[in-house]
Amino acid sequence: MGRPRIWCGGTQARNVLRFAKAIPQADDHPTPKPVPLLEELIRASAPGRGLVLDPFAGSGPTLIAAERTGRI
Repeated sequence: MGRPRIWCGGTQARNVLRFAKAIPQADDHPTPKPVPLLEELIRASAPGRGLVLDPFAGSGPTLIAAERTGRI
């Protein structure tokens, strides 16, 4: 069963998250994710100074979001 899951998002969690689309430019990643969306998901799922793993880094918005939220 492993360790219990950690939820850092408080009690204000929502089922639907709405953010402006990240529109790719000609030579950008074909399916970019909005950095503010990733910031919210990271805050909810990783404690401060926690480790964030993104094995398929794409164009790097997860890295930017992790840095902005104080995660490693």
